[in-house]
Amino acid sequence: MSVIFKNVFLERAGKRILSDVTFSTGEAAICILFGPSGSGKSSLLRLVNRLDEADGGDITVLGRPVREYVPTELRRRVGMIFQEPRLLDGTVETNIRFAADYHGIALNPEALLEQVGLPGYGARDVRDLSGGEKQRIALTRALAVNPEVLLLDEPTASLDQRSVRQVEALLLRLSEETNLRMIFVTHDVDQVARLGGRGLVLSGGRVVYQGDLLSCPMVQHV
Repeated sequence: MSVIFKNVFLERAGKRILSDVTFSTGEAAICILFGPSGSGKSSLLRLVNRLDEADGGDITVLGRPVREYVPTELRRRVGMIFQEPRLLDGTVETNIRFAADYHGIALNPEALLEQVGLPGYGARDVRDLSGGEKQRIALTRALAVNPEVLLLDEPTASLDQRSVRQVEALLLRLSEETNLRMIFVTHDVDQVARLGGRGLVLSGGRVVYQGDLLSCPMVQHV
């Protein structure tokens, strides 16, 4: 089990954001977090690699309480991809090497680029990339440090359908070929089905359903 939440709550400015959140990502390669805007999905993800701290409850990541991790170690083992790619100025290779160099990890940028379907892109300036290409480079940078869990906060929400399918296909292939586990935030029912349909539904900061999302009335009627 990659990530376990037990009775987790989070407050901001006197407002309860998450309440008594309890669940495990289990054995599924891709665990989907589904729910309407403001339901707490992104807030939940940020607790997993300590971009925010919970106000109560327990979070276990890869067998250890999350608070026992030094943040830099945790964020190497648990990568995060945001809705808008956050790339550095410069070349694709500069971006791919950034985190790996920080952690002292040797890598072959071209092999990674081939893995994500972008061979020969190392010398390109990131300003010249499409939205879908930028998101795949953000994913490549995360993969460069050999994470065990990948958090994805609506990573395809701003992409065209062709790019959406490319990113989904890449993630599905990684889930089949590696031991990488993913927690994927979405509010797109069709995407839920394409990614396997297993996960949970958040509403008002609470877990209201776990299991096969395609069998959940809340998901079916979105």
